[in-house]
Amino acid sequence: MTKYTHTERLNCDPSALWQVITDVAHWSMWDPEVESAQLEGLFRLGTKGTIKHKNGASSKFSVLMCDVGQSYIISTTLALGVEMLTKRTWEKQGNDLLFTTEITLIGPMAPIFMRMRKDGLSHNIPAGMQAIKTMVEPKVKENLGFAGDSKRGTAY
Repeated sequence: MTKYTHTERLNCDPSALWQVITDVAHWSMWDPEVESAQLEGLFRLGTKGTIKHKNGASSKFSVLMCDVGQSYIISTTLALGVEMLTKRTWEKQGNDLLFTTEITLIGPMAPIFMRMRKDGLSHNIPAGMQAIKTMVEPKVKENLGFAGDSKRGTAY
């Protein structure tokens, strides 16, 4: 088992964060690797979905754990029997939230995959979390014109 973890400090309402990270149809707005994503139902335990990556590849995922409003884990099967678990969670610290994304690769080839993907993960995970930060923090949203923006179908 091989892990990569990144944490960002956010100043936002937990429900705003939850809305963004579980809105699968809009993952491409903040995840640098995602071209599009879809979910076959509501975001809850057992629901399956598909991610189309910007490199042209597609992968299926399923929601393995969902503690509504607090955390989730999705599982994606990669090549050569490697399973990638993506855990997103937050905890309150003062007026802020500590938002963490943890990537875990499981399987005999996991160490090789991690070596191949480490640079991408160490760039794309922080970049995605910074994009989420701009979507959920009130002052940043107002400055960028996101507050009450209904053109995207969801006001972040």
